[in-house]
Amino acid sequence: MHLGFDSIRASDGVALMHFYDGSQAKSHFDGVIGRATNILERGEKKDREGKVIGERAVVSLPSTNDPNKEYWAVVWTEGSAFEELTSISLCHALELERRFTYGWRSGSKKREK
Repeated sequence: MHLGFDSIRASDGVALMHFYDGSQAKSHFDGVIGRATNILERGEKKDREGKVIGERAVVSLPSTNDPNKEYWAVVWTEGSAFEELTSISLCHALELERRFTYGWRSGSKKREK
């Protein structure tokens, strides 16, 4: 399975990664859950109006570079689409998810895929 990705750097220098796929949401989601060392949250993914649009989880995952380190991932499905945001900073990953879900500016529409 191949995922698209974007590398993002927050204004304070913290790095984040955005992985996505438009067709195999369930298998990607289950794969992340299977690799998780800790599941902090797991439940429904909701849109701005509160409608359930998929599944969501916040997990810690082992680093591929250093087995003694972990990073955070916020993952969700939306129909057949899969999204994953990762960072060493949970706060940054959650903030980026908020911006993906609720828009980049107050009152803006959700980004188009």
